[in-house]
Amino acid sequence: MRTAVWKPWLCHALEGYLRCFSFWVRRRTLPAAPQKIVGDVLMSSILEHRVYNATYVPGLSGSLFPSKRIESVFSLLGELVRYHYGNLKILQDYIVGDVDLSHLNGSHSTALPHTRQLHVGSERMEQLIRLPPLDREEHEPFAKVLLRRISRHGCDTNLFLRSLLISLTPGLRSKINYMWKPVTDDTVDARELLSVSSRVGDIVTCCPNRFSYVGTCSRSFVVLLAERQRKARALVRGGMTGGDGAAHTPEGVSSVTGPASLLSPDATLWDMLQMLLRVPHRYSVEERPFPQFFDDYDRAIVMGSIDLPPVGPPPHLAVPLFSEEGCHASLVRIEEVLFQKPPELLYGILGPLHAERFHSTGRLCGVTTCIFVFARVARLGGASAVRDVLENIKPLARVGYEKWREHRYATSHCARGKKRRESEGAGNNSVGDHSVPDSRCHCQAGDGTLRCSSFLLHGHCAPRSAVALYHMNYGGCFFCNMFRLLCCWVGHYGACQRYVETLFYCTEVPFAELKCVMLYLFRLLPDFFMLEAP
Repeated sequence: MRTAVWKPWLCHALEGYLRCFSFWVRRRTLPAAPQKIVGDVLMSSILEHRVYNATYVPGLSGSLFPSKRIESVFSLLGELVRYHYGNLKILQDYIVGDVDLSHLNGSHSTALPHTRQLHVGSERMEQLIRLPPLDREEHEPFAKVLLRRISRHGCDTNLFLRSLLISLTPGLRSKINYMWKPVTDDTVDARELLSVSSRVGDIVTCCPNRFSYVGTCSRSFVVLLAERQRKARALVRGGMTGGDGAAHTPEGVSSVTGPASLLSPDATLWDMLQMLLRVPHRYSVEERPFPQFFDDYDRAIVMGSIDLPPVGPPPHLAVPLFSEEGCHASLVRIEEVLFQKPPELLYGILGPLHAERFHSTGRLCGVTTCIFVFARVARLGGASAVRDVLENIKPLARVGYEKWREHRYATSHCARGKKRRESEGAGNNSVGDHSVPDSRCHCQAGDGTLRCSSFLLHGHCAPRSAVALYHMNYGGCFFCNMFRLLCCWVGHYGACQRYVETLFYCTEVPFAELKCVMLYLFRLLPDFFMLEAP
């Protein structure tokens, strides 16, 4: 079993088996419990050969190539440790160094006898790459290697992180799933509101249609909110440009926002949420299981009328993390090692994700995991701690923003061609009967390989698309992208509302708690938009 389980499809099959047969199991450490049985067989093997001694060299038994292996193994590991004290204790023993790993420095630990031969140029090279360690120092601590895997593969390891978050944060686990806060005597389980027809898949309107709509809307939202922020910051600095109080507007913003009917200039965050709920779906908003997906309490949060409420179910609905007493206190070392820097965890997960490339739900789990990170932060430190985490992400986001600025202001092929022609005395910016519609593009037929793709296709430099204009003005801002990813999250769960119960099935955390945290982030993020100075 240990040698065959590393196939990605088999890892996902085991992951689904554990999730299915562990739901609502309170005593998970019983000898017959699924997590106990599979954990006894695989936990040590995963931690030693798929985390600590893994390599990126293809063909070896511990290879992380292709990346699908990383996702499948860490997803399986996440299901093994979720709310299971025994497997979490094994993980902690490896993290604190109580397990001797010196035996993993032998060649047999990386190149097992059943491993197929590598296609390399010489026997010397084959022997060289078989000598461990291949992707770590010889006596490197396990915790350091694990942190490197998580930071390097934030998206692929997000389900593992989510399992750790909910398993080590008391006060989030609940008996029932509820949709709205505050919880009253009239609160019912969300599963009771789901009809049979609403539980089936969305076979009429597919994901690309929804995400295309959300992408267009969220692009307009960012442009509108960014202009408001730019004007507000200009007022604070006392540097308004012009007597009518109008601040600088980046080039092409009107093309980014799309039709005027799409979004009112006076639209609020609440109006934006209502637009996201109207994504294409086989059910209209009124026909869905939760027609009032956001209620008045949610509106008060996103509009700033009230602060973020305490995160977590009321005491009569709360469920302890483990069936045994005092288990959480003995796992504090995992929290000290893995959760001491939430900003880096968040940046590692969201950094590789781009809202413009969201065409399916494949990576939406990463956004959900980030909401869980903020839910833990808010549970332990309150609303102010959420803002502090966003502040601490700024230095990391600034690095990527500066790289984007360098690329943005780099001289393009078209501009270089224009400059060369001007130095030669040509200075003609038209090609035949075609005028140049964009001042940044000045190709001519004689530019050869320097001609842009638009010139080759249309015979002239075509205007930039809405996506290109958005990227030119706001593409380098981590917080703008994070705001748009939250829009994707709202568009998905607001339309496909059956997944509200699926999320509870995977985490046992009420959807209302995640929704409140998301709304608070939705309200805060525009204040962190990184904008060019007027």
